[in-house]
Amino acid sequence: MSHVLNDASLYEKPWQSQRLINGLIGPGLLSSEGSRHRMHRKILNPAFSNQSMRSHAPLVMSKARELRQRWLDMAPSPEAGLKLDIVHWMTRATFDIIGLAGFDYSLNALEKEDNELYLAYKAMFDSSINGGASLRSLAALVFPILDRIW
Repeated sequence: MSHVLNDASLYEKPWQSQRLINGLIGPGLLSSEGSRHRMHRKILNPAFSNQSMRSHAPLVMSKARELRQRWLDMAPSPEAGLKLDIVHWMTRATFDIIGLAGFDYSLNALEKEDNELYLAYKAMFDSSINGGASLRSLAALVFPILDRIW
Protein backbone atom coordinates (compact mmCIF):
# COMPACT_ATOMS: atom_id res chain seq x y z
CA MET A 1 0.00 0.00 0.00
CA SER A 2 2.79 2.40 0.90
CA HIS A 3 4.46 1.76 -2.47
CA VAL A 4 1.27 2.63 -4.38
CA LEU A 5 0.69 5.81 -2.35
CA ASN A 6 4.31 6.98 -2.50
CA ASP A 7 4.81 6.18 -6.20
CA ALA A 8 1.45 7.38 -7.48
CA SER A 9 2.93 8.48 -10.81
CA LEU A 10 3.37 4.79 -11.69
CA TYR A 11 -0.37 4.22 -11.23
CA GLU A 12 -2.06 7.05 -13.08
CA LYS A 13 -5.55 6.58 -14.44
CA PRO A 14 -5.71 5.79 -18.16
CA TRP A 15 -6.50 8.84 -20.31
CA GLN A 16 -9.92 7.38 -21.14
CA SER A 17 -10.85 7.27 -17.44
CA GLN A 18 -9.50 10.77 -16.88
CA ARG A 19 -11.58 12.12 -19.77
CA LEU A 20 -14.73 10.29 -18.62
CA ILE A 21 -14.42 11.53 -15.02
CA ASN A 22 -13.55 15.02 -16.21
CA GLY A 23 -16.64 15.01 -18.42
CA LEU A 24 -18.89 13.99 -15.52
CA ILE A 25 -17.64 16.20 -12.71
CA GLY A 26 -15.17 18.59 -14.32
CA PRO A 27 -11.47 19.08 -13.78
CA GLY A 28 -10.49 18.50 -10.18
CA LEU A 29 -8.96 16.12 -7.70
CA LEU A 30 -10.65 12.99 -9.02
CA SER A 31 -9.81 13.57 -12.68
CA SER A 32 -6.35 15.11 -12.40
CA GLU A 33 -2.92 13.49 -12.26
CA GLY A 34 0.66 14.56 -11.58
CA SER A 35 1.43 18.09 -10.38
CA ARG A 36 -2.18 19.23 -10.74
CA HIS A 37 -3.35 16.35 -8.51
CA ARG A 38 -0.63 17.16 -5.94
CA MET A 39 -1.80 20.80 -5.87
CA HIS A 40 -5.41 19.73 -5.22
CA ARG A 41 -4.30 17.31 -2.51
CA LYS A 42 -2.19 19.97 -0.78
CA ILE A 43 -5.18 22.31 -0.65
CA LEU A 44 -7.53 19.59 0.66
CA ASN A 45 -5.14 17.88 3.12
CA PRO A 46 -6.24 19.87 6.21
CA ALA A 47 -9.84 18.71 5.71
CA PHE A 48 -8.67 15.08 5.83
CA SER A 49 -6.26 15.25 8.78
CA ASN A 50 -6.64 12.68 11.57
CA GLN A 51 -8.10 15.35 13.86
CA SER A 52 -10.60 16.50 11.24
CA MET A 53 -11.67 12.95 10.41
CA ARG A 54 -12.10 12.10 14.11
CA SER A 55 -14.31 15.16 14.53
CA HIS A 56 -16.67 13.74 11.87
CA ALA A 57 -17.00 10.33 13.54
CA PRO A 58 -20.13 11.29 15.56
CA LEU A 59 -21.84 12.51 12.38
CA VAL A 60 -20.98 9.30 10.49
CA MET A 61 -22.21 7.16 13.39
CA SER A 62 -25.41 9.19 13.63
CA LYS A 63 -26.12 8.69 9.91
CA ALA A 64 -25.30 4.97 10.22
CA ARG A 65 -27.86 4.65 13.05
CA GLU A 66 -30.40 6.62 11.00
CA LEU A 67 -29.80 4.32 8.02
CA ARG A 68 -30.19 1.23 10.20
CA GLN A 69 -33.46 2.56 11.59
CA ARG A 70 -34.78 3.27 8.07
CA TRP A 71 -34.03 -0.32 7.09
CA LEU A 72 -35.71 -1.68 10.25
CA ASP A 73 -38.77 0.51 9.60
CA MET A 74 -39.04 -0.88 6.07
CA ALA A 75 -39.06 -4.51 7.23
CA PRO A 76 -42.52 -6.04 7.75
CA SER A 77 -41.28 -7.58 11.02
CA PRO A 78 -37.95 -7.81 12.87
CA GLU A 79 -37.60 -11.45 11.81
CA ALA A 80 -38.62 -10.94 8.19
CA GLY A 81 -36.01 -10.59 5.52
CA LEU A 82 -35.78 -7.47 3.43
CA LYS A 83 -34.33 -7.06 -0.03
CA LEU A 84 -32.50 -3.73 -0.34
CA ASP A 85 -30.46 -1.88 -2.92
CA ILE A 86 -27.49 -1.27 -0.61
CA VAL A 87 -25.64 0.99 -3.08
CA HIS A 88 -28.71 3.23 -3.32
CA TRP A 89 -29.04 3.57 0.45
CA MET A 90 -25.30 3.98 1.09
CA THR A 91 -25.20 6.71 -1.57
CA ARG A 92 -28.00 8.54 0.21
CA ALA A 93 -26.23 8.25 3.58
CA THR A 94 -22.92 9.36 2.06
CA PHE A 95 -24.60 12.32 0.40
CA ASP A 96 -26.05 13.39 3.77
CA ILE A 97 -22.65 13.07 5.44
CA ILE A 98 -20.87 15.09 2.73
CA GLY A 99 -23.56 17.77 2.87
CA LEU A 100 -23.25 18.20 6.63
CA ALA A 101 -19.50 17.67 7.05
CA GLY A 102 -18.38 19.62 4.01
CA PHE A 103 -21.00 22.33 3.65
CA ASP A 104 -23.00 22.40 6.91
CA TYR A 105 -26.08 21.77 4.77
CA SER A 106 -28.67 19.12 5.53
CA LEU A 107 -29.73 17.32 2.36
CA ASN A 108 -31.96 14.83 4.22
CA ALA A 109 -31.39 12.26 1.48
CA LEU A 110 -32.06 9.40 3.93
CA GLU A 111 -35.46 10.83 4.80
CA LYS A 112 -36.62 11.71 1.31
CA GLU A 113 -35.29 11.90 -2.19
CA ASP A 114 -36.72 15.24 -3.30
CA ASN A 115 -33.69 17.47 -2.71
CA GLU A 116 -32.83 19.14 -6.03
CA LEU A 117 -29.07 18.77 -5.55
CA TYR A 118 -29.36 15.09 -4.63
CA LEU A 119 -31.62 14.41 -7.61
CA ALA A 120 -29.18 16.12 -10.00
CA TYR A 121 -26.27 14.10 -8.57
CA LYS A 122 -28.26 10.86 -8.84
CA ALA A 123 -29.36 11.58 -12.41
CA MET A 124 -25.80 12.36 -13.49
CA PHE A 125 -24.38 9.11 -12.17
CA ASP A 126 -27.39 6.97 -13.06
CA SER A 127 -27.18 8.02 -16.68
CA SER A 128 -23.44 7.46 -16.87
CA ILE A 129 -23.45 4.10 -15.08
CA ASN A 130 -26.81 2.51 -15.87
CA GLY A 131 -27.20 4.00 -19.32
CA GLY A 132 -24.39 1.90 -20.65
CA ALA A 133 -21.84 3.06 -23.14
CA SER A 134 -23.21 4.02 -26.51
CA LEU A 135 -21.09 3.87 -29.62
CA ARG A 136 -21.14 7.67 -29.70
CA SER A 137 -19.90 8.05 -26.10
CA LEU A 138 -17.14 5.48 -26.64
CA ALA A 139 -16.05 7.17 -29.85
CA ALA A 140 -16.05 10.57 -28.11
CA LEU A 141 -13.58 9.24 -25.56
CA VAL A 142 -11.09 8.66 -28.35
CA PHE A 143 -12.15 11.59 -30.55
CA PRO A 144 -13.27 14.48 -28.29
CA ILE A 145 -14.18 16.59 -31.32
CA LEU A 146 -17.28 14.42 -31.64
CA ASP A 147 -18.73 16.11 -28.54
CA ARG A 148 -18.89 19.34 -30.51
CA ILE A 149 -20.25 17.98 -33.77
CA TRP A 150 -22.40 14.97 -32.84
